[in-house]
Amino acid sequence: MSPYTTYFTLITMAAATLCRICNSFISTPAAVQLRTVQSVPRVARITPKIPKHRQNKITFNINPERLRQIEESPSGWVPPSTEAPDLPFFIKRSKFNNLPVYTDYKRGGNYKLTVIRKIEGDLQALDGVLRDRLGKDIHCQINELTSQLKIKGIHKDAVVTVLKQLGF
Repeated sequence: MSPYTTYFTLITMAAATLCRICNSFISTPAAVQLRTVQSVPRVARITPKIPKHRQNKITFNINPERLRQIEESPSGWVPPSTEAPDLPFFIKRSKFNNLPVYTDYKRGGNYKLTVIRKIEGDLQALDGVLRDRLGKDIHCQINELTSQLKIKGIHKDAVVTVLKQLGF
């Protein structure tokens, strides 16, 4: 007998054993029940888990006099309000008394960011306020080390308007 014949015989025996095992599994009552079970619809509703920092919403009031002051300004520049806003965060103005909201372009101009700098206090609270005012679909990145909040896309005008309304 040649070595190839022995090898072929072993493979044939292994295949036959494997077929017997598979057939015995398929004929078991549990396997038959698995085949007859009705298909479950694939659509499932998943409610996202709300992070703790977004469960307690921050309430803030916008002074109507402040809105009138913003509308009357021909250049759009408005000084900070005389009374400090009662919020868990504060945004310092730049040395030329402008709000520190900037646009940033990365990856050859394809990736656009709005950056808010000079934030003191709770950055998560600022994120929540901006999401309430600008919409839930904005993507924010918080950097606690540099006290910056980055928003994907160009939202500078809307962010500056919200911050002016809050009194910064």
